[in-house]
Amino acid sequence: MKIPLVEGWQNMKFNFCLYPLRCEEQTVFDKKYDMLHEKDRMEFVDGAFPIALPIFVVWRVVKGVKKGRAVADLRPLNRAAIPDVYSLPF
Repeated sequence: MKIPLVEGWQNMKFNFCLYPLRCEEQTVFDKKYDMLHEKDRMEFVDGAFPIALPIFVVWRVVKGVKKGRAVADLRPLNRAAIPDVYSLPF
């Protein structure tokens, strides 16, 4: 999905924090990203990318089983995106 960005977004300063990942959390991301790649819903990027999004895992217990959900913090992208009716979640 292409997201239209405001004019001059290249000159914007994007502040974000990095969330450290434990081995258990890295496993959640690896499984999720592998599934997205297999379904052609995600692709690798060669070279530099202008906006980096912090990622982290949200844990919950479902029927006694601990499950992790991969989450990307979209706030940096929201600042550069042209607002429309279908805003990105944050």
